[in-house]
Amino acid sequence: MEEIKKEIKSETKVSEGKRINYFHTIAMYFYSYVPMIILLSMVGVLLAQIYPLLTQKEISTKMLHFGAWIQVIAQIACIVVIWAMHKVIFKKNIHEMKQNKNGLKEILIAFVILYFAVVFLTPLLNAIYESTMKIFDSGFKVPSTSENQNALNESFNYSIASMLGTLLLVIIVAPVFEELVFRFGIIKFFKTFNNNKLHVVGYVLSATLFGFIHVWSAGDFAAVIPYLISGTGFVLIFIKFKDNVMYTITIHIMWNVMATMLMFITQ
Repeated sequence: MEEIKKEIKSETKVSEGKRINYFHTIAMYFYSYVPMIILLSMVGVLLAQIYPLLTQKEISTKMLHFGAWIQVIAQIACIVVIWAMHKVIFKKNIHEMKQNKNGLKEILIAFVILYFAVVFLTPLLNAIYESTMKIFDSGFKVPSTSENQNALNESFNYSIASMLGTLLLVIIVAPVFEELVFRFGIIKFFKTFNNNKLHVVGYVLSATLFGFIHVWSAGDFAAVIPYLISGTGFVLIFIKFKDNVMYTITIHIMWNVMATMLMFITQ
């Protein structure tokens, strides 16, 4: 009996340790703002020293050229910390992905399904959303592009250095960071609880928070639908591949590469 109690106590401690690590993985999204704020402040001070005649507004405009690179540095730092916390799991995920002979085919199928889901469901749900909101506000209209997308488009026009930083951020760093936080962190955190209802809460939060973080900074909530659909798609992909985050990272990178290419083509 004593041995059983000790075993249960040991398993509880392990579970609590994992839960704390997953919690900090989720919190990395907020922790990433600390180095960003510090780096932005340092850049602002440096620019003020180099260009003493510039107004605060002009300095702020110049700081936009460094914004993407600062995000890249901050998010890479957080990715390194997350890897250090969960490297055993990630190495196992990579090994399982390499051993999957049908992996490439399954990734392509998941990507195509996600693409058509977003393409077909977005206009349908936007129409329902717009009709519903017009009950409360007759002038309500879902924008054709989100403020997040508009800001991204503008960042490509600042300078070549800014464009390269934005490409690195959008195509590689952000997909990795977002999947580690919103899929791996949130879902695995709720799975440390022996409660299926909490697991569902994890899935819902993963998709919902992913959707709203892409619009909250600009308050552009009218454009949230495609982000919610893609967030839900990534959750389903995560479940399909048995919580292997390497698959969702790969598909997210493919998604952002396609979106970036389409943006350049249509500009």
